[in-house]
Amino acid sequence: MPTSADDSLPLEDSEECDAYIAKFLRPRTHLFSTVKQEKQRRESHDNKYETAVRSKAIMPSQASKVYRKEMFYSTSKCDSRFINNLHTFNTFDGGSGYSEASPHYAMDFVKNKGFADDEMAGHLKSLEVSRKMTENVKWLNDNRNDLKTALRRSNSCPEFPIDRDREKITTLRRNEKRNENAKISNFDASFVPELCCSDDYPSILCSIATAFKTVVSRVNAQSIGSGELKIAKVLCSTEDLFAYVIPKRFNTRDALFAFSNQFRAWLEYKPNVQLYTHYRFINVILYLEEFKHERTEFRRARHVCNLKSRRNHGLFLELDTGMLRVVEITPEKVRFLANSWAHNPSAIVEVRFDGVKNEKDISEEIQAIRNTGRATMISFDREHREHMNGKWPNPRTWSSLGTVVLRRECTHHKDHSKPPLTRLFCEDRDCIGLCSTGDYFKVPIPEEPNPSHDKLVELRARFASERTLGYTDRTPIAAYILPNTDAHQNELIPDFFSRVQFLNGYSGPSGLAIITLNEAMFWVDNGLLKSAESQVDDRSWTVKEYQSVEEVINWLAKILPPKSKVGFDPTLVSYTWHQQALQSMTSDRFELVAIPGNIVDEIWRMRPFQRGDVVKMLDKNTPEIPVHVKIDRLRKSLKPNKCLAAVITSLEDIMWLLNIRGNDLPYNPVTYSYLFITMSDVRLFIDAKRLNDVSKAYFARQSIDVDDYKAASPYIYDWISATKSSFADKKILISPETNYLIGRLIGEDHSMIDPSIMERIKKIKNTDQLKGMRASNLRDSIAIVEFLCKFEKERRDGYTFTEYELAADIEEVKTRNREYIGLKQPTIFSAGEHSSVHAHRPDAQKIVFHYQQFMFQTGSHYTDGATNCARTIWDSYPTEEFMNQYTLVLKGHIRLASASFPKTLTYGSRLDIFARIALWDAGLDYDHETGHSVGHFLNIRDTQIVIGREPYSSNSIIEAGQVMTIEPGYYSEGMYGIRIGNCYETVDVTLSQNDQYFLRFEPLTLIPIQTSIVNKDLLTSEEINWLNKYHFKVFSKIGYILRKENRMEEYDWLFNACQPI
Repeated sequence: MPTSADDSLPLEDSEECDAYIAKFLRPRTHLFSTVKQEKQRRESHDNKYETAVRSKAIMPSQASKVYRKEMFYSTSKCDSRFINNLHTFNTFDGGSGYSEASPHYAMDFVKNKGFADDEMAGHLKSLEVSRKMTENVKWLNDNRNDLKTALRRSNSCPEFPIDRDREKITTLRRNEKRNENAKISNFDASFVPELCCSDDYPSILCSIATAFKTVVSRVNAQSIGSGELKIAKVLCSTEDLFAYVIPKRFNTRDALFAFSNQFRAWLEYKPNVQLYTHYRFINVILYLEEFKHERTEFRRARHVCNLKSRRNHGLFLELDTGMLRVVEITPEKVRFLANSWAHNPSAIVEVRFDGVKNEKDISEEIQAIRNTGRATMISFDREHREHMNGKWPNPRTWSSLGTVVLRRECTHHKDHSKPPLTRLFCEDRDCIGLCSTGDYFKVPIPEEPNPSHDKLVELRARFASERTLGYTDRTPIAAYILPNTDAHQNELIPDFFSRVQFLNGYSGPSGLAIITLNEAMFWVDNGLLKSAESQVDDRSWTVKEYQSVEEVINWLAKILPPKSKVGFDPTLVSYTWHQQALQSMTSDRFELVAIPGNIVDEIWRMRPFQRGDVVKMLDKNTPEIPVHVKIDRLRKSLKPNKCLAAVITSLEDIMWLLNIRGNDLPYNPVTYSYLFITMSDVRLFIDAKRLNDVSKAYFARQSIDVDDYKAASPYIYDWISATKSSFADKKILISPETNYLIGRLIGEDHSMIDPSIMERIKKIKNTDQLKGMRASNLRDSIAIVEFLCKFEKERRDGYTFTEYELAADIEEVKTRNREYIGLKQPTIFSAGEHSSVHAHRPDAQKIVFHYQQFMFQTGSHYTDGATNCARTIWDSYPTEEFMNQYTLVLKGHIRLASASFPKTLTYGSRLDIFARIALWDAGLDYDHETGHSVGHFLNIRDTQIVIGREPYSSNSIIEAGQVMTIEPGYYSEGMYGIRIGNCYETVDVTLSQNDQYFLRFEPLTLIPIQTSIVNKDLLTSEEINWLNKYHFKVFSKIGYILRKENRMEEYDWLFNACQPI
């Protein structure tokens, strides 16, 4: 769209153009009545046309195909179905009924007839509508790929509903009587492959309709929360009033990558396996060689039908793209797909509409969704699928199935909305602009919905519910405290517990929401503040930086009336937070009241499915200490502290102690559980669904009693009551993350809150674990080198990428390694101003240009260890300011990485100054910790040891045998971000000048640090020497492997990247 000379906005978005349109339309009110009169004639024409096509009075296999290939836009410049039907058979039904002299208001508008605004007329003429149309036609006809075919089809192919009367469907085969009532309508034109012209078109549509009803509904494994659903595409609807959509949240690229990599790895693992290739199985794997360069050549699909018109060809429905595809049936291209792969989440979701009674209603709903791209979900219908349980190999695979129910008339509408000028100015003489005038006058555009407000209204109504009043002495609560966590105080939580995200849209870690009768406040740490502000709905919520418990309590005391009750979920508020809150309350203005059962769950009607599977025991070859040895060490640590027992609520600690792993949380291999250890017994509280015969036998061998997850607090209460006489001065060890529900059972007098006991037991890695950490970091470094080499080459070749694509590419490279398990944290990939937010999530719309700086941070789990690294790249024309700041960050990294420090009583906060002093000297700083411990196939961090500005604590002493990260940074607001991060092992070193034992850092991450953007003048000779030695080590180890594997392209890239400065 051309722009005005002095404004970067499109002409159609300018106020001048709006005024001109209003001035033009004011005397032409007859246009609306014209549209109304023409509607009936259009519908009558299209109905007659389609009836003629079905009865073969007009043969689509002859005329439509010719028109589509040779006459596209040659006579029609309108994409209206009515107009295309006219031009396809211009003698049918008496032709168009219009002459060359027919009035055309849009062309009058462009020519500025009757107006004196020459400047605006000039701008309008510069649109050059007819030239743009000609260019479009040329572009469409130059090449024929899938996208262009879809565009061509959507502008020229009629849509035929298949009539239920079998006499009118003469081409139905007798053996397909089960399909005779199948009807499909509201088709997205780009959905159907190029087979509209074939003689079995009605039969194909019947098969598609049957496939949707009997097949697609069975692979709908989306876990979608209630509220607004953004929809990328509505494919179609069927006669039983169900529709099939593709949500925007489904990541097609990730799904294609994941399956292709999974299947490719399986083939490499079993190269001689004979795959069953009987194509009549409903679940198949398609091999599409044209996508091999994208590494997504293997596609999950469902067989729909065979094509009569094309021998040995079948129609297949891709599960991860929602596309119909015609594929030649050969053993190489179509193979059997196992159910375990077929039942993963699909792109297609089955929906129905609340209150819809007929096909006209559902057509209106679908049109509204296509106009707005969204709808409101109210429930998840599982009833019609319950009969499937027990008929499939693994019923639990289907536990998230269901039909999404959408609310009808869930949005408010404006009177009208202006169409784009390119639609307003239709040149076709038969249309006279009617294709867009109707949209301008009649089609309502929904106002922006405010689901957050509606949810808050509903939540506040629960403040005075009967259930709430039962815990508050019949007094309604005035506020509700909602931490963004789970019962174990995890930062990254699954969708099932993302109550804050359900209310306000925030999807990041941690945070604290407080809802009063008049306000909704969300506190978040400074480092996540920008991310929260961009996600939280600011029409109903206020985002504020979280600094202390005292600040929150003072805010509540200030706004609440005297004697108020403030409710909270006792499983989400930690016992230590509650104690600090009580200490901060300087008056009795309000009272904290525990309300069991979260009141948000009462309004969360379509809650996502709770993820997770049975726990897995670590392999015998995994370098872990035996369970009984770990528990004995813990018991020995309890005795000096006069503790009778320990309540372990940290999921990571439980997994580490018992040598098990789970997948209940994203990125962290843990499962929800509690562990209660006394001097004689060990009892695990875990969901029975997480156990199988193998795990039950394992726990029995380890002398571990197993009970239900929900029985933890009753059991602990009974145990305390039974042993109360033995307490006296004895205590029970609990950790800081213990929730209030458990903590209050023990009480302040009998609880010992000390994380250092567990920290001391698990923070030191054994020899085998350290060996695995070195090996996993070496593999990870090779993968990143491969990614950087490929990325640099493709950028030189002119390719462009989005942040999201590059983040996916990093993971895709890692998945080629057999030892790779998954991401340890969400990959951060940010370019330009996005990188100034250090917790930024990759944007699928943000293009990474060759002249832009970008930053990435990634961490992964491997079978023998874990990794974490961060790099900042700018390969074209960096600014002097950026180079100086990048060099200061590098100086901080080098100073800390090269430091030697005493082996005893060295706290992380004492080392933090090494990384910051260069930035401090320049008046700069960063607002996150410098480093943290790294778990061995566990959480992002396995202990509370950090290198940061936090004051000394007994649990942050750094010792030999630990794995730490060093990752200083700097963030220039709105411009760019810088971060350089490695994993290091702490090792002993004896300095020659004395006999005192010291520690130093030995690098595990071996990825080049970009030196072309370093200001060498700011580095000392010692720092230059460290950087050159580091790169020598990188090239020696990584280069040796690359050369051995004959990967010379990556070898040459690494050689150049590791040159000394």
